[in-house]
Amino acid sequence: MTSIDRFDPLKSSGWPDEISVGERHPVELLCDPVVDRGERREALHRLGRDGRLAAYRRGELCLDSCGLWAARYPQEVPLLNGEFEFIAITTPEVCE
Repeated sequence: MTSIDRFDPLKSSGWPDEISVGERHPVELLCDPVVDRGERREALHRLGRDGRLAAYRRGELCLDSCGLWAARYPQEVPLLNGEFEFIAITTPEVCE
């Protein structure tokens, strides 16, 4: 079973094979609740500058991943009114 196959109980008698973290695409790791922060940090690093921004623009970064990104690469995170965009979009001044 490959990483893109989905478990289908009608076609299989067992559980799908586990996929190691190293085999998963970095974006898959960024919002997975069972992935620890160290693995998320490594996934952000593997994406590279353009990949991190593209994943953010596609909405693939959860709040925790955005925080890790801002802590490690603050110069890359888009700003809105002088604040990190992912934080600023939640403020009343921007929401109005």
